[in-house]
Amino acid sequence: MRVFVTGGNGFIGSRVVRALVGAGHAVRCLLRPSSDTRRISDLPYEPHLGDVRDVASLRAGAAGCDGIIHLASLSAWSQIRSPRMREIVIDGTRHVLEAAEAAGGARVVFVSSATAVDGRPTRELLDESTPFRLPPEPFVYAHAKHEAEGICAAAAARGLPVVTVNPCEVYGPEDHDFITASYLRDTLKDWPAFATDGGTAVAHVDDVAAGIVAALERGRSGERYILGGDNLSVEQIIRATLELGGQPHKTVLRLPTGPTLIWVRALAKLGLPTPVDPDLLAHGVLWWHVSSAKAQAELGYRWRPHREVLADVVGWLQRAGHVPAPKGGA
Repeated sequence: MRVFVTGGNGFIGSRVVRALVGAGHAVRCLLRPSSDTRRISDLPYEPHLGDVRDVASLRAGAAGCDGIIHLASLSAWSQIRSPRMREIVIDGTRHVLEAAEAAGGARVVFVSSATAVDGRPTRELLDESTPFRLPPEPFVYAHAKHEAEGICAAAAARGLPVVTVNPCEVYGPEDHDFITASYLRDTLKDWPAFATDGGTAVAHVDDVAAGIVAALERGRSGERYILGGDNLSVEQIIRATLELGGQPHKTVLRLPTGPTLIWVRALAKLGLPTPVDPDLLAHGVLWWHVSSAKAQAELGYRWRPHREVLADVVGWLQRAGHVPAPKGGA
């Protein structure tokens, strides 16, 4: 299969390209002239210059391809309020689907996010049937992914083979944008460590990449698949990170949800710096525990234990000098 990949040079995208090549697929990557391609420099792929905002370049890139994996997005925390969110995530997805139709109905995998499923204020397991409810203070990224999913569902209803995947929190080495690695880095650097309410599923980037490729190969058109991992509380993630980072005795302070949200929102309204974006914090204190039973049954999706996932990231942070190495050089 020849596969056109958008966002193939990114943190998750580069692992998807690697998985595609390993499975014997020919890969064409959408790249901008300024794209950093170091993550895929050792892989055989065909570069195609263009942009998800340019329908003509997408149509040219998709021509002759049997499948498209659409990953291009704005996902770093520093970008969650970007004015380009709509044109990249929503309009870009629409353009990719137009290119797929022009290519003769190429199969599409849209990489969405578990934030487009829905979080809960109490622990409960979420799956593909969980309705998405718009919270009072919306997380712009989640809303954009949710709207793009609706566009994909409409395309599938028209007969275009489109599959949507919803990865949970994705961790792994080489997360240079610190999409999730910043959380572990700050836990190991700051004193003391802070834990809020809430929790999430933790998955390794390579397991998610394998799930995305499986969705291309075996996913049912019009369906969504959650790609999760071990479900942990925020405090469990922090304590596991500290132990793996050689700081098991570090103090962990619990922050009460209500007062913390009030404080951060007050700082934002006054135009003062906030320790975390208010929208992000409002979502971070929710429970994002998910079930991947459907992906397991239909895609053969598997994930590794959370300690193995976190150890891989902590080791990379230490080797790269982002956090102190354990005493004794261990």
